[in-house]
Amino acid sequence: DSGISTWSITIQKQDSLSVVDSTEAGGLNSTSNLLIAFNPESTLDDAAYKATFLAIDKSGNKRSRILLFNVNSSSLFFDILNAPNPFNPDIEMVKFGFSLSKPVDSFDIHILSLRRDRVWRYRGNSTDRQAGYHTVVWDGKRDDGRDLPNGVYYAYCIVKSGNTTKKKRLKIAILR
Repeated sequence: DSGISTWSITIQKQDSLSVVDSTEAGGLNSTSNLLIAFNPESTLDDAAYKATFLAIDKSGNKRSRILLFNVNSSSLFFDILNAPNPFNPDIEMVKFGFSLSKPVDSFDIHILSLRRDRVWRYRGNSTDRQAGYHTVVWDGKRDDGRDLPNGVYYAYCIVKSGNTTKKKRLKIAILR
């Protein structure tokens, strides 16, 4: 195995094939997995693009892959995770980490019991509704401050932007 000695990434607009950005690296001596990170020099406009990945080994063998993708800044991408799970509210809080691709009109988390009774609600503030990564903590208590018993709960996380609504459901276990 001669490994990768040179790689390059080129991004082109699909309609004109004009090069938007490119980067390359040489003098490498990698025979195992290689992680390549690439951040374009400029922001990509809303359009269809073609990314070409090219790797050349020390013997001059070439291997390329093409990825077609679209940039749509009006699209809303939303992801959320929570940890720890299960958690013990007597010694820790659960943290929700979420990311938004653009500012939203509203962000809410509703914690429901298995009987679908709402036990806690969080309404995002103006900072939570901005694009980027955010965190919210929950102490495992009801809205009125009472402790919740051990069990499984569902967190329904809802974001709204104009006519678009995105929902995610997470399971949370309380274990004292």
